[in-house]
Amino acid sequence: MQLGTQATLAVLSHLIGSELANQRGARSADLVDKATSGGSLRDGLLSVDSIEQLALARLVNEFFDLEASGLDEWLLRRDAVDDWVALIRDGLADGTRHIGFRSGGTTGDPRLNRLPLPHLESEVALIASAFSNRSRIIGVAPPHHIYGFLWGPLLADALEVPYYHGDMAHRYALDPEPGDLVVAFPEWWRYRGERHAGFNPDVAGVTSTAPCPPDVIRTLESKGLGSMTEVYGSSETGGIGWRSDPESPFALLEHWERAADGDCRSLFLRPLKTRVTAADELHWYDDRTLLPTGRRDGAIQVAGTNVDPAAIGRALADHPDVADCAIRPFDTGSGLRLKAFVVPVEGADRDTLEQSLREWVNTHLTTPERPVRFDFGTALPRNELGKLSDW
Repeated sequence: MQLGTQATLAVLSHLIGSELANQRGARSADLVDKATSGGSLRDGLLSVDSIEQLALARLVNEFFDLEASGLDEWLLRRDAVDDWVALIRDGLADGTRHIGFRSGGTTGDPRLNRLPLPHLESEVALIASAFSNRSRIIGVAPPHHIYGFLWGPLLADALEVPYYHGDMAHRYALDPEPGDLVVAFPEWWRYRGERHAGFNPDVAGVTSTAPCPPDVIRTLESKGLGSMTEVYGSSETGGIGWRSDPESPFALLEHWERAADGDCRSLFLRPLKTRVTAADELHWYDDRTLLPTGRRDGAIQVAGTNVDPAAIGRALADHPDVADCAIRPFDTGSGLRLKAFVVPVEGADRDTLEQSLREWVNTHLTTPERPVRFDFGTALPRNELGKLSDW
């Protein structure tokens, strides 16, 4: 796989920024900007200490598979951002066989999904052929996640066009120029659709990570957006299907086909000649068109991130003042968030407990995983059949 210097720096800066933000409780975008400016990790703007450098080296090795070329040890010997970019490019040219994307992860480490390079290369070649008329890629979706990686730096390099990411991408995406492809997610598109400003001609959009409500897409089109492509896929599979009309089913991408084993979730990946099971239940219209009908593992998506309400509820129930807890999503009008119904232990003070729980989730959970509303009662709400119900 070929990845240019600037594209490699974009991915690396987001890996660094997101990891340091998690460790320091800082703003990821500020750290991404500092990493993008280059210089020394240890003595420059980032001031990384030895423990943080170990964490960053592990993350970069995991993402770019540098161990396959024996270059991973140099991540601890060199501390210049430019040196790390060079190591990554050397690994991609000779050794790297996979790109590792993390997904899920509610109370523990997210799951690592290692996608072979032939899989990614097949997908980006297909995307590039369909969007060969684009002159810039505006990547609102971060490039260290699979959707942002494929449709951002990989696509830009394949088309040999500029790629913008981070804060600059957010600025350009609000007023894109003719020929731009804006790569974003449903919540961002909802925000853009609520602005009064329309679009210049010949602007294309793409959305993924969660279902995009049809009314959001229709609003964007009414404001002059030239086209919107919805992509269905996951960190485990990459893109599976796409569509240009929210009322239509998804068409399988060319490197996929429906498996012939009778399982509606089974897919066959042609480049690797392997069978893959989708995380969602799939309704098939024919062998090339489908519609996902919900995740089988109980996960839902908040701001484009898979979260597991049951696992979050179990984690909160471990709090010493919580007897039981249930977590459910609710629509805020700007997308899904989570709410918690808490049964306190006897004698617990509700106001003190709510503050304690808010502090706990802010420390232990990512933003999409955090309940933003807490309700309290003496027992979890159940229906007439004794099953947990909404409240």
